[in-house]
Amino acid sequence: MDFLYLFLTTFIIIFIPAQNKPAVIPFSLENNSVYIHCKVNNSDQLKFLFDTGADGSVINTGSKKDINLKIDGTSANKGSNG
Repeated sequence: MDFLYLFLTTFIIIFIPAQNKPAVIPFSLENNSVYIHCKVNNSDQLKFLFDTGADGSVINTGSKKDINLKIDGTSANKGSNG
């Protein structure tokens, strides 16, 4: 009987977290590019290009001001097309 309790407890501990709903991330497909729609620091909705081939991240000046982002350096970035 102890084995049954141990088994049921282990089963519950392992599988209950798997019942969480997956996150839903809104996106759009425009000209074969994926754009993620999100809010940053309670801003209005922003649109970010999802580029898996990029070396780093890029943000335009207008969006930077909208989310009150402070940039402390520079970097050279390349996209998947060079």
